[in-house]
Amino acid sequence: MKLKALLLSLMTLTTFSATATNDLTGTVSEMSIRSDKLNNDHIIYFRLNAHSTHSTFAKCVVKGASIVWELDLKSPVFQQQYDLLMRSYSEQLPVRVIGQDNVCNTHDTSSDQVFELSPINWNDLLAKPENSIENDMTN
Repeated sequence: MKLKALLLSLMTLTTFSATATNDLTGTVSEMSIRSDKLNNDHIIYFRLNAHSTHSTFAKCVVKGASIVWELDLKSPVFQQQYDLLMRSYSEQLPVRVIGQDNVCNTHDTSSDQVFELSPINWNDLLAKPENSIENDMTN
């Protein structure tokens, strides 16, 4: 009986940790870039028009749909993330953003850092214009 209670408790904890992160699907609605050389304050952040049926928010998030996402400028995949976000913003293509799992460790929040970023429809994002292969071969 104690084993069942222990297993049930363990399942409850793992279920909580799986939903403790922000996991949003939507299109980029706002991009902001700040650079202050004097204070070494450089940041790129964005907001999504979140699709409520495909988005979950951590319990500590103050205003779910208006959460501000921050990119890690030192990440080795920063340029790819930035390009993906700019394409989502300019062409209104959907992306999925998953936040850090420790976002609620300090207090209620209105922002999160990107842990994972991916396009929803790879075909739309990766498609090249027609004849692009022919153009590449002739140039």
